[in-house]
Amino acid sequence: ARVVSHAIRELMKEAPAVFVMGHDGEDFDSLGAALGVARMARHIGKPVNIVVGEDGMSFEKLQELLPEYAEYAGMFISSKQAEEKITSQTLLFVLDTHRSFLTAAPSLLDKVERRVVIDHHRRSEDFIPSPMLVYLEPSASSTSELVTELLTYFDEKIELTRLEAAALYAGIVVDTKNFAVQTGVRTFEAASYLRRSGADPVLVRHLFRVDMDAI
Repeated sequence: ARVVSHAIRELMKEAPAVFVMGHDGEDFDSLGAALGVARMARHIGKPVNIVVGEDGMSFEKLQELLPEYAEYAGMFISSKQAEEKITSQTLLFVLDTHRSFLTAAPSLLDKVERRVVIDHHRRSEDFIPSPMLVYLEPSASSTSELVTELLTYFDEKIELTRLEAAALYAGIVVDTKNFAVQTGVRTFEAASYLRRSGADPVLVRHLFRVDMDAI
């Protein structure tokens, strides 16, 4: 995780802009991870956008909280808006999936040469072609766990907002069914870091009820 985190930092430094997207119909693992990667980019002063699909109930819930955080104004964009802004030199992160057709905006993959994949699902044959960097850990509980680990190594001075910490925490809770499955020492270490960063488990369960109902 330390090596990958440093590699991500160098790739971000070289990029004119950073785009982040998860799978279509985003859940909180996808959204939490996206907010975490966006925080890395913003921490080093890079412009960043998160591309979202059209049918994500979890994103609709997240939108209710965004007005409280002026820094997120204009950060979330549609695939159509992304196609108008993206260039071949943009650094594109694909999170919580590694299959092209499952992404929020598959068409973007043909427009970008610089791609990074971070995922916790077992590798499939139809992997996104020619990524510059792959961080695939099927043993991890969630992509939010992986991104949280990367954040701890990215810069010790990095600070998460309460919303970022809560969204990452929600991603872990959802994918582990409230820490009941696929949970290891690294999962609890990530959760502990997020709690120290401001994630409130009670707030998580109330605000992100869309995904929690599945637990």
